[in-house]
Amino acid sequence: MRWDQFVSNAGGSVYQSFAWGRHQEDIGKQVLYLYRENDGLIVATALLIVREKLGVFICWAPSGPIVSTEEELESIKLSLKTLLGGVALYCRIQPPTKLCLHRNKGSTFGWGKPRRQLSANTTMVLTLKSDSAINQREATKNWRHNLSRFAKYPLVLEKWEKPCAKLVRELYTEMEISKAIPIQNSELIINSLLEHFANSLLIYRCMTTDGQTIAIRGAITYGNTAYDILAAANKVARSCYATYGTFWALVQGLAKQEIRYYDLGGVDIKNNPGVFNFKKGTGAKLVENQNELEYSSSKLLCYLVNCYVGIR
Repeated sequence: MRWDQFVSNAGGSVYQSFAWGRHQEDIGKQVLYLYRENDGLIVATALLIVREKLGVFICWAPSGPIVSTEEELESIKLSLKTLLGGVALYCRIQPPTKLCLHRNKGSTFGWGKPRRQLSANTTMVLTLKSDSAINQREATKNWRHNLSRFAKYPLVLEKWEKPCAKLVRELYTEMEISKAIPIQNSELIINSLLEHFANSLLIYRCMTTDGQTIAIRGAITYGNTAYDILAAANKVARSCYATYGTFWALVQGLAKQEIRYYDLGGVDIKNNPGVFNFKKGTGAKLVENQNELEYSSSKLLCYLVNCYVGIR
């Protein structure tokens, strides 16, 4: 479709794709799709998650909008004001780095830097080589050693052609209980992902010889980039290094599809060093995300939103 053709060609993220918007709607969120045309061609898009209470609207554009001029950015703000109306409006955006108009600048057209970032300041990106052996050599010695350990166990790796949301959820439940962590993905979210990204969600799983699924890893491909979206493993998987084998199988599968980059998502080095070390061990590099920008029709609303972001 025209929306995704523009977003993908402009280097936009899957989080600004039309399917991502439909997925967000499926899980109960209000989504607004804005675009601007010039001579019949789309020249700017914005997918925004919208929350409203008592006439106050709060909007968030993950990895967006996709704009190339200040006027296009301003037109999105004006469209929000016109479409939403209401008592007050707050909007937070994060345009892709190479499209950003405000690097290290103050406010422009009423947009300014927020006091608190909503999204992670950094993400980890693994550059995929056509020869997967090169990727393996670029992993750390310890990561490669654990991958070798995995190979010693009688386990089965496969591309999961028909993933089952219930089975994925059960695996997440096992992981959440064993690690004492909050719910990661509900069955509603998993079902929606499987439906809206049926043709672009690549999942590999690791099984015991009797067919028990013990680990999964899945990524959505969009343009030349894959986005890490599903990852779960139970106690059995962790004892036999199945997370390493499953991840590596997915990397090889993505490389076969000529995917260039694998975005592993943000990291919390302080509070979750294990996940950070796993991702770093793959050879992935820390990439700084573009600073967010905010607009608010009310200084009080702007202050309250930033306070909430700071304590959540």
